[in-house]
Amino acid sequence: MVKTARKTALLIALCFGANIVYASDSNDTNKSQSGFGGSIGFGVMNRAKYEGSKSYGAQALPVLMLNYKIFFISPLGGIGFNLPISKKLIVAPALSFRPKRPKWREEDEGAIKGFKSLGATAGANVIYKANDFTFSARVFSGFSNNKGVSTDMSVAYAKKINDNWGLNFALSAAYADKNYNQIYYGVTQEYSQKFGFDIYEAKAGFRDIGFGVNINYNITKSLSIGVLSGYRRLIDVAADSPIVKAGTPDQYIIGALFAYRF
Repeated sequence: MVKTARKTALLIALCFGANIVYASDSNDTNKSQSGFGGSIGFGVMNRAKYEGSKSYGAQALPVLMLNYKIFFISPLGGIGFNLPISKKLIVAPALSFRPKRPKWREEDEGAIKGFKSLGATAGANVIYKANDFTFSARVFSGFSNNKGVSTDMSVAYAKKINDNWGLNFALSAAYADKNYNQIYYGVTQEYSQKFGFDIYEAKAGFRDIGFGVNINYNITKSLSIGVLSGYRRLIDVAADSPIVKAGTPDQYIIGALFAYRF
């Protein structure tokens, strides 16, 4: 059954997630002379209920991106500030959130899991722009029991077709250390006994590769609608996890949104 997600904070953190990367979302150029700008909006997306799941559900998709001079708030980048190294290179330290490992429970229709809480992370996004291409590497680490370092890498292509239509295409890959992969894909003896999965000790390695395609239409100079879609393939240590083997390594996402830029 398709269920609407209830936690707005989680949805903001996941907005444009699944490695459908807007590599430049923390460097919005739509600013007034005062240095303030951003976007607000709303949409909906259909995505897997958890990494490796075969079940999909609809989620509300709030959009909130704010910039004031070097400071920004964005779904992907979190809360931070841009440090221009050159005209093409930006380093953006930030605080953000990611879901903690979900709790499992088993029901007649199979095992499912839901996000229970968020974990704070600290990291930095390194962005390099070359004409229509944006290269990005985002390194982040969690706090407390949500520790683990992950590096999300992408190359994005943005093309303005005409005054109304725009196209964004991104390729991505993600690499994580042993702690991160164990948190999300490992199976301890306790989990094995409780839910029937084989014990699995995850190691450092690549966890997914993917691509995303977004098409945007400008209704006016400030109003726009967009369609986003993407695919991720869980690989290596993630694909070898009994959690993923019980589901599928193929993960899809599709959605639509309406946004107002100011």
